[in-house]
Formats: sequence, structure tokens, C-alpha cells
Amino acid sequence: MAERAGAAEALHRRGVRLRLGCTVAAVEQDAVVLSDGRRVPSDLTVWALGVTAPSQVADWGLPQGAGGRITLTEALNVPGHPEIFVAGDLAGQPSPQPQLAQPAIQMGAHAGRQIAAALRGGSARPFAYRDPGIMATVGKAEAVLQLPNGVSVRGLPAWLVWILIHVMYLLGGRNRASVLLNFFWRYAGPRRSATSVTQ
Repeated sequence: MAERAGAAEALHRRGVRLRLGCTVAAVEQDAVVLSDGRRVPSDLTVWALGVTAPSQVADWGLPQGAGGRITLTEALNVPGHPEIFVAGDLAGQPSPQPQLAQPAIQMGAHAGRQIAAALRGGSARPFAYRDPGIMATVGKAEAVLQLPNGVSVRGLPAWLVWILIHVMYLLGGRNRASVLLNFFWRYAGPRRSATSVTQ
């Protein structure tokens, strides 16, 4: 809860107005209509609905559950089809994971290990998610970080950790150095002035 409140506060400082507790009922040419009846004027609407399976997944003939995700066993394979494994946003395992990068990465690695084990005559083992915590950045020097033990960090320290972890995942020392240099030049280097021309 503290992380959500911190993120909301950071967005508020940047001029973002949050409308919580209702859903989008309709998108019109010049407005968004909310489920509580409010109409929000909008010249440009970007609507992120969440993650659902593409309609083509239904053509595969596999069992589907919430959000069109494929119904799986604890081992991430399809019931009745032990040779088919699913990872990431399409995975509808009995113990649902958040639709984030870390669960998808771990599921992919697990599926790969299970396929290799099956080729050696082994049996599938259940997937166990190792929670590394959650991070989100809101803007310059503003981020939230929550560790698996419940400890949370906000602001500049969390933002620096966010940068460090994302750079560590890049391949090659030259890529890491280049991204770090560009990143700090963008945020700590000389400010560019914006000029407007009117006729």
C-alpha cells in the first residue's frame, strides 16, 4: 500500500490526475466515459487494458481459463499434453503469478529444464516462483522498490537501484558502459532549452 501511495504522490507532483475506483465504459472521439458516468474530455487517449490472450489462441484447441490463458498443471504443461509447455502471459497455471517479466523469465527457464529432463526420460516437476521483489520507476529520481521480505524503499535510492539492476541485465560490458553513460548524460548533463517558433 505504501508503494502505491508513493507512486500516486510522485505522479501527482508531475501533474498527473488519477481516477481510481472506476473503469472505462466507452472511448469516444473527444472523451473517455467512465463507469460512474463521468465524461473526461480527451484529445488523445492511450488505453492500456491489461493482458489477455490473442483471439488466435482459441484456434489451438487447448483448454483456456481467465483472460484466455491456457490452463496448465503445476509443472506448466497442458493437462493431457505433457509435451506442451506454456510460459509467460499465456500461462494459466493453478497458482497464478503476476504478469511481469520475472515470472515469465523463470517460467521459461523452468519449461526449458522440464523439456531437457523429458528427453532424458525424467518426469515433469512443479514450478516454484522465487520472488525477487517488485520495482517501478515513475520518473527522474523517483521509484519504488519492495523486497520479498516486505521492506520498501522510495525516491532516489530506489531509482538508483532500478538503474543498476536494469543495466546488469544488458549483455556485454560495452553495452552496459554505453547505456550508463547515456543515461547519466541525459539526467545529469547540461539541460537543453526548448525554443518555440511562432508565425
